[in-house]
This record gives sequence, structure tokens and C-alpha cells, in this order.
Amino acid sequence: MLSPKQQLEAMGITLADMQASTPDSTDSAVKFTDVEAGPELLRILAIPRRPIPDPTSASAGELATFLTQRLAKTAAPYPGALRPTQALALKEAWSTRGLFAPIVAGGGKSGIFYFLPMILGLHERVLYICPAMMVPDIQAEWAKMRPHWHGVQITVLSYETLSSKKARTEFDADGAVVRKGLLERLAPTLVLLDEAHKCANTSAACTKRLGRFRKEHPEVVFVAATGTPFKTSIKDCAHVMGWCLGVHAPLPQDFLEREAWASYLDAKAGMGPRCGVGALLDFLTPEDRAGFDRLLPDDQRALVRAAIGRRILETPGVIGTQDARLDVGLTIEAYLPGHHRDESIDEFFADLKVFERLPDGTELADGVQFARHRTTGGLSHWNKWMPPPPEEWKHARNGWSSWCRNAIKHNRRGIDTEGWMKTAVRQGLYDDEGALAGWEEAQTLERARTGLLEPPSVSQWLSDEIVDVVREWLDEHVGLVWVNSIGLGDRLALELSIPYYRAEGRDARGRHITKHTSGSAIASVLANGTGRNLQKIWSKNLWLTPPGEQALARTHRPGQVDAEVRNWVFLGCAEHLRAFFNARQNKARFASEFGLGGEQRLSYATTIMPSMRALEAEGGARYEGKESDHDA
Repeated sequence: MLSPKQQLEAMGITLADMQASTPDSTDSAVKFTDVEAGPELLRILAIPRRPIPDPTSASAGELATFLTQRLAKTAAPYPGALRPTQALALKEAWSTRGLFAPIVAGGGKSGIFYFLPMILGLHERVLYICPAMMVPDIQAEWAKMRPHWHGVQITVLSYETLSSKKARTEFDADGAVVRKGLLERLAPTLVLLDEAHKCANTSAACTKRLGRFRKEHPEVVFVAATGTPFKTSIKDCAHVMGWCLGVHAPLPQDFLEREAWASYLDAKAGMGPRCGVGALLDFLTPEDRAGFDRLLPDDQRALVRAAIGRRILETPGVIGTQDARLDVGLTIEAYLPGHHRDESIDEFFADLKVFERLPDGTELADGVQFARHRTTGGLSHWNKWMPPPPEEWKHARNGWSSWCRNAIKHNRRGIDTEGWMKTAVRQGLYDDEGALAGWEEAQTLERARTGLLEPPSVSQWLSDEIVDVVREWLDEHVGLVWVNSIGLGDRLALELSIPYYRAEGRDARGRHITKHTSGSAIASVLANGTGRNLQKIWSKNLWLTPPGEQALARTHRPGQVDAEVRNWVFLGCAEHLRAFFNARQNKARFASEFGLGGEQRLSYATTIMPSMRALEAEGGARYEGKESDHDA
């Protein structure tokens, strides 16, 4: 059987070709028949194993007590105590000089990061990196800890700052360094990555800069923690494991082998058939292998994912959440427009289906764009470019979008997105009569004119339906309304006279969301869906966008005083239900099957949702689904 490299060469693809492409791009068409027993798999199988540490064991409790006594500045009673999982993580980092910690949201990651420099004996040039929204919160939390616990000075940096142009290395015309990059200037001895899933995109500037710094400074200790190590792919965190554990990283670091593993293991296959399980069977126990062939393909994949998850957790330097579920109830149920349903929205959906364009004549290129505009339509608005772009730009875009949409409908290669179709046209597989070239030229001219590829958009309101729906919910509940659109949040705040916490978690008066004391509010998911501790303020949530693991954990976490956290998910159209089931059945199931970071909240929450067929019974084009959706 050919190795992955030999298979690529047989396809006429060289290693140089692959290195010139973006590894995580959806345009990648690299496929293998089976996962081979390549050097990376052999390396991983040879990594020493140890039993998965048990935080409920007596030894873990004793370790937590011991470290609490050593790290506290004051005598007992202590102002809090280390949790067993925190103690195990600190011990593991001390033993391996590195740590990858898939610890569930609310599992005590901030405390681990505070104590790690003391445990590792690295008291100078410690760098902590987190999402920008978390910077004020982590600084405030550590400020409360300093009078009671031993710690060191830690520099706090955001991923957004690290991604900025000011953080890059600058060169002169001859290639000599004029100004060192931010990481080089800070020269950390210890790098702490909180919410490390922010580094999932290997094309992102912050990821590239961290990767280069790690390669150039192998002596620097890296520690990463996240409650969602995997979203839909093992590629989300394989490289981060490499930064933290080096040659003992339990996932492939070689690009080609990682692609082969991902083709079999990931939540969704790329373009074309999946790779066969092949040598990944070596991770299964004899009992697993005995009945493997009798299982359905999805059950086989789940078994292999679980086996690789065990291999990861048994690797020295990896500590994941093994604690029991949070002793707080969690329910998620549907919330429909009911008697507030407006016919103008149904008309918008009907026109979108028939004419395949927006009300201003903008053509839609593929199913992704249709779904995006149907999603906003279900929230009573659509997005219009303002100021309007030049007619030449609109003509070029509509020409390409119309051609692309028709080509996707009728092609036999399984191409179903605009990105893949662009690749196919560039490869000469289709003759688009210059539509793509014309569109790309128009984009270049628009960027030269305005600095943007396309104009900014503003919300065009179809009706007051969503305002009336939210108003009725607030009449019955005191809670938090979650949105992912600035336009929607601004309008709700204006109409309902409640604060909207958006950029940096602040409302129009500058008040931070964690300072909110009583009453309902609106929250941006992008600004507040990660890192916030909101459990002491709210226990009821209305979601105008499907909730994920991180967002649910803002109120469903340790310290929640109510016995149950209740969540309502608004279903204004079929896309809202489809997005929820995609998050639950694909992302949450995928993460849970590996067993890293604890069981996902979406997997174990008590859920009351209609099927797509039941939703269609509501009638109207807004609730029309695909046949495959009926069993969701």
C-alpha cells in the first residue's frame, strides 16, 4: 500500500505544491484511501502512557490541599482552595515542562494560569494571551487573588493585539529586520494561552506568529487551555498540542499525515469521499476491534474518536476535565414567533426562493449565502450595502454569482460552495466565460477606491416581528437576550429600553456587563460569549442565534445560585433550527466523542425542539427544509 506521500505523487501533486497552499483551506482537494502507518502515527504510539488522572481520587484531593497550603499567603481558613483538577494540572506542568489542558468552561483555568509561573519557577517575562473581551475580567480576578495567594507579575496580551500590524516584524528593502515583532520584544520565558481554540485557524496572523516564535525558541515553555479543543476537526488544536508538548504531542504534526487523520475523524468530510480508517485501528483495544466490523460507519468513527481521545488524555502533559456534570439543571427549548408572525417576512422568503436574489437585486452565489440571508430574514431584517457600490461592481458580482449558482446546481463533481467552484474554474475544469476574472478585477478596483473589497452593510427591517417576540419574552422572564448582529442589538435596545452590552462587554454608558446588578439585558455573543462569569446575574437566556458550548457556559457554570439554567432558542425560520441541530449533532457530538474537556453541555442538556417536519407544519416558505432535515 502506498504511503500518503507516494499517493500524492501518483496524483501529480508534489510536497512543494502542498506547502504553497493554505493547509486549512476548503479549497484543498488532497484525499487518501486509508490512513497509513506513517512516521507520525508510529511516534504517537510510542509516546509513554500513564493512567488518566482522576480528580475524584483521594490522592488528587490531598494534592489540592497540599498546594493550597503552599501557595496561600495566609493561614487557614483559606480564601478558597485549589480544585483537584487544578492541582493535577499544576503537577503535570511541573513534571513535563508544558501542558495542554482541555478543561471545561468554569473548570478553574484562570487559577491554573495564575499559579503556573510559581510552580514552574519562571518568575520573569511571563506572557498570558486571551481574547480581548477577557482582558479586564482576568486582570480584575487576579487582582483579587494577589493579597491572598503567591504569584508573579504576568503580562496580559490579547490575540487581537498579537494579530495587529503593529505586532509584526518589519523588514527593510534588503530583508534586514528594522523592528522586531511583539513576541520577540517581549521575549517571554513562559507563554500561557487561554481559550486556545482562538488559535485554531492556522492562517490567522496570531497563530502564525506564535508558531514561528515557538519554532525559533524551543526553550520557551508553552501552556494552553480551552474548554473546546475540537469544534469540527482535529486540526483545530493539533498544532497547539505541538507547541505545548513537542515530540510528545499526541496528534500528527506533519501536514500530510494530519490531513489523512482528519479526513477520517473530522465531523465533516471535505470534498470527495472520506479516508478509510486504516492504521487508526491500532488505537483500539482488542475488545473494540472484535466487534468493529459489525458497526455502522458513524459508530465505527465514534469508537475510533473515543480511542484517540483516551490516547490523548493518557499522554503525560495532558490534563482534561474528568469531573462529573455540573449539579445545576440545563434545559433548552424552542421559542416560536407565535401570534406575532408577520406575513412580510414570509413574502421575503418566498421571493428569495423564486428570484434567488435580495430585494435590491443582489444575486446569491451558493447555498451558504442563501442560508445567511434566510437566517437574518428570520430575524426580521436583511443586510443592504450602504453606500451602494458602483454599478460596474454590482454587475460583475451578479454575473459571477449567477453563473456560480447555476454551475453548483448542475455539476456532477459534488462541488457545493463558491470557494470550491472558484478553484475548479482556476483549474480549467469549467469555462465561466470570464465571469470570475471580471469579478476579481472589480474587487481589486473597489479595494483601490475604498480600501474594502465590498461596502459595509446596514440592516433593512422587514417588520417589527422580532421586537414583539422579544418584548413578550421579557414580559414573562428576567434574563439575557443573546444576539450576533449589532444592528439587531441596537434596535432591541432602543425599542425595549434595556442595556445592550456589545464591544468590550460595555453598554452605551460604558458600564461593563459584569457590573449589571438586576433586570434584563441584551448581550453580543461575539463580545460576551467567551470568558464572562455571568452566573450570579442571570439564569434565563433567550438566544437569537444558536448557543454553543462556550456561550452556554456563561450562565451554566460553578457559582450559579439557581437550581436550573433555562434557555429558549428563537426559531424564526428553518435555518435557525438547522443551525441548532448542526451545533448539537455535529459539533457537540464530535467534541463529546473524543472525551476531551468534559461532556458538552449541548449533548446532555434537556432539549425540547420540534423536528423539521413539525416546523414545516407552521407553513410558509420560511419553514421549508430539505428532505434530509426531516429527521433532525
